[in-house]
Amino acid sequence: MRKRQLFWVPMVMLLVAVLAVTGCRRGTVSTKFPGGDEPRVVVEPPPPPPRTTGRIDTATIPEPDVRPLDWSPETDLETVYFEFDKSSITEESRAILEQNAEIIKENPGVIVQIEGHCDERGTNEYNIALGQRRASATRDYLIELGVNAGRLATISYGEERPIDAAHNDEAWAKNRRAQFREAE
Repeated sequence: MRKRQLFWVPMVMLLVAVLAVTGCRRGTVSTKFPGGDEPRVVVEPPPPPPRTTGRIDTATIPEPDVRPLDWSPETDLETVYFEFDKSSITEESRAILEQNAEIIKENPGVIVQIEGHCDERGTNEYNIALGQRRASATRDYLIELGVNAGRLATISYGEERPIDAAHNDEAWAKNRRAQFREAE
């Protein structure tokens, strides 16, 4: 019984405090509105669009993103080659990639896929990883040269797509490469 009394005492005190602070209004509350009308919600219609003269301001139209119909990364971008078991960009490859970067930047509507390739030596797993490192190194260098990263994709084919199927040093040197295609 004592617990019930202790519970109601703070509640009553809180109610008295709220009433004391807010107070009670004496008298009646008027529900009449000025002018005697019922309240209405007025929604303004949106303003009409500005009138045009029918002419188009050609200065505000952006240039179209057009590339020559015969442009293709496969034919216009040079392949870069790598040393045996390496993914670092050589000095010779840097010069080629600088030219490739300019061509890519001049053709903004194209997304370029960089394919990493290896020679047949090594396991499939190792060559896939090495091909990816080569493609990534090529991509990173193009980004350093100012090519938008969103326009470059990479893939590794490892040893699966050789240019030269012979089993000698000359063929292997041709197969250690990063080449370019238009991404699909």
